[in-house]
Amino acid sequence: MYSRICKNCGKPYTGTGKDFCSHACYVESRWGKPKGTVSNNQESIPTEEITPELVQQRIELRKAELAARAEKMEISRMIGDKAAREIFKETILEAASLIQVEPYKLKPAEIVHEKRKPELVVLLSISDVHFLKEVLPSEILNFGGYNREIFDKRLKNYENGVCAWIEILRTAFTIRKLAIAYKGDLADGLEVFPGQRTYQIYDFMKQLFVGGKIFAELEIRLLQRLALDMIYTLSVKGNHGILGGRKGKEEHNTGNLDWGFCTYKNTYKQAVLGKKQYKKHFKDEVSDSEFAVMGIEGWNNLIAHGDQIRMHYSIPYYGLDKFTTSTFSMTTQPLHNVYIGHFHASASLPNPRGKTYINGNWVGLDKYSVRGSYWGSRMPTQKMTVFHRKRGVICDIDIQLDDNPKEKFEVLPIFEVS
Repeated sequence: MYSRICKNCGKPYTGTGKDFCSHACYVESRWGKPKGTVSNNQESIPTEEITPELVQQRIELRKAELAARAEKMEISRMIGDKAAREIFKETILEAASLIQVEPYKLKPAEIVHEKRKPELVVLLSISDVHFLKEVLPSEILNFGGYNREIFDKRLKNYENGVCAWIEILRTAFTIRKLAIAYKGDLADGLEVFPGQRTYQIYDFMKQLFVGGKIFAELEIRLLQRLALDMIYTLSVKGNHGILGGRKGKEEHNTGNLDWGFCTYKNTYKQAVLGKKQYKKHFKDEVSDSEFAVMGIEGWNNLIAHGDQIRMHYSIPYYGLDKFTTSTFSMTTQPLHNVYIGHFHASASLPNPRGKTYINGNWVGLDKYSVRGSYWGSRMPTQKMTVFHRKRGVICDIDIQLDDNPKEKFEVLPIFEVS
């Protein structure tokens, strides 16, 4: 053992023939001192004096850098959202273009319309279908439930109910045109609330394609059964259809299932009927917005889903009044009626220029309505309103979707002691 002086740091050390006190000194001597470090035999020397003004200047500079970075990230997110939505639309349109079915020839009308009778136009409101959602009876005190089998029964009842009411109206009026407003939440969606997938039978793409086909066939059957000249459809988006982009999520806003649902529905009708028959009997519009205006016999009707309206103590009266007032003030054309869904309850309320019609739902009771978080939501119904050219809405009808609505209030005990 020998006492030596390190050739790098100059400190004495005890060693056996080595020239450096440590491996670090050997590395520094051979390859140089790493950036940002100070040699053991040197003291750190400040390059500039730190003052409060300098600190504030550096803070402002850092804030500006972070703001620029946040702006770039927001622009990148918006570009990503736009690209994701375009890809979603292209996927739906491509899938719809691949539909291959045998062309269906419509049968000639068997009803002769009397010209002397006043003419009416019927508007059907369809919303909150939540197609392929599953509600177990045990979750709602054995009041019923909701699944694909129950949906099929309610769809049949809906079709028969619409036809029955129109036949009654035709005893005094002529009805050749039918308008349908699809107001969102047609598919049950994805990740609207935690654990939602446990209530769904199929994934969201099957909801879209299977449901679109079913409602396309419903429109064709109504056209034939009622011997109509024309069916007009307008579709807006609902909150359950949103894909990605929700609060707290980093996924891109890839689009809306309601848009895809109705786009596929309309394309399927065109494939089944052929372009000539389709253009003769159908006029469809799928809005890319949450709002749209449908004019019927000179009366302007605002069509929206209604998730923008807030509830207070589970009642949306104040939110409805604020929504209609603000909407009326923004439009240059007069709006006479407002049609919304979302609240799973059928109601009609006055507004400053006409009426606000709230549509029912197809699900009926679920655990949210049992807990009182939904206003109404007791019986599955859908609205049907009738327009007169001079009088506006002259009739407001609720189409019952269940065979016997009275049974909804007959509670069966799940456990009985006798």
